[in-house]
Amino acid sequence: MGDADGRSGLIHIDGSTGAARVLAREGQPLRDGSVLSSFASSRFSSAVNDRGDAAFSNSGGVLTVGVADAEPQRINTRFSGREGQRAGLSDTVVFDHNLVGQVLAEALVRFYDAEGEFLDWRRSLFLLDQSSGVATVIADDTDPLLGAANPLVLDFQHGVLNEAGQVAFVSGLFSDEALFAYDPAGGLTRVVGVGDSFFGGTVAGFEILDGSAGVSGLNNLGQLAFRYDLDNGESGVAVFTVPEPGVGVLLTLGLTALSGRPKRRTALSLRRAHG
Repeated sequence: MGDADGRSGLIHIDGSTGAARVLAREGQPLRDGSVLSSFASSRFSSAVNDRGDAAFSNSGGVLTVGVADAEPQRINTRFSGREGQRAGLSDTVVFDHNLVGQVLAEALVRFYDAEGEFLDWRRSLFLLDQSSGVATVIADDTDPLLGAANPLVLDFQHGVLNEAGQVAFVSGLFSDEALFAYDPAGGLTRVVGVGDSFFGGTVAGFEILDGSAGVSGLNNLGQLAFRYDLDNGESGVAVFTVPEPGVGVLLTLGLTALSGRPKRRTALSLRRAHG
């Protein structure tokens, strides 16, 4: 959005009423003494939850603005497991924002000690609690599930977040792209990737709904729906259940779900919705 002075900004439009509300403007001073920079960057990103609260990136950091807030608030981000260290964020992308005050984002994170000396850096996907400012890393360039990629090369895409703090996202490069799921208790799981054997064929491609069209592929029951394309020409939609701590991996291959009613989710469950 641009105003009469040519400055960029962020607005929220109510889809039912058409009413527009200005959330933030370029040059707007904040209570922490900082000033919002341009929103015209190609890496600018934002997300809004079902209440109308927004989270967005600006000047490397993550900010939130609620429906009743007069101005945005910059989150002073601290990383769990890095106590006593200062984190500097750049190249930040906000993917999603839920109703319990969690923000899903990725950034190139530089860590410094208490004296300001540089320690190391990571390309990280993290879950940020806006009230405490504590960020929990979901995955980074050191994770073996992601191939321990160079932080300048690793990329996270199509991140989605539900109200239970469960996450799904895509990571990798070209032929190595894979779909991952995360549960706060169960940790990170690789769901499927290009080149994998899948329903009698080999995965040639896949996609999930990331919420950009108003619909997310991950619901609040932890069910993740994604489209797949196989090298034999077959395509369809599969449903994956994001795991809680469990005892193994269960693949349900076929057109019908498992019989019986599970008492709790204790394993990965993957079934084909249609083919």
